Amino acid sequence: MKNLFDEQVNHEIISRIEKISSGINAIWGKMNAGQMLAHCSVGLETALGDKTQKRSFIGLLFGNMAKKQVFSEKPFKKGLPTDKLFIINDDRNIEEEKKKIKSLLERFAKAGTAGISKHPHVFFGMLTPYEWGILQYKHLDHHFKQFGV
Repeated sequence: MKNLFDEQVNHEIISRIEKISSGINAIWGKMNAGQMLAHCSVGLETALGDKTQKRSFIGLLFGNMAKKQVFSEKPFKKGLPTDKLFIINDDRNIEEEKKKIKSLLERFAKAGTAGISKHPHVFFGMLTPYEWGILQYKHLDHHFKQFGV
């Protein structure tokens, strides 16, 4: 399974970011490209421990069951619910968001497993650094596919 701690996988994600432009439209969903990049940056900030939030009630109830599906080979389903921490409603400058997410990906790679959050994920609860790497890859891949990249 692909993991952002793998240098080649990290470079693959960065090359896909370069293909995202302001003129690109989503195949599904409500976000524009700038909002999507900002949304994905929040995921990386959470994995790095920059942003934390208490476990959600729904996560406490269903997080462990859903965790098994997330860490399977299956891609994320379209239209899954989004925690309010990850919702981006305002317009974003796409070039600034590309710069920010690439910087976060670089930090993620340099931090390695020792630099990953010790806080629980808002929905899935405690994750190992390896699980954070898989989750971040799958999250990015899901949204990049949303925009055809």
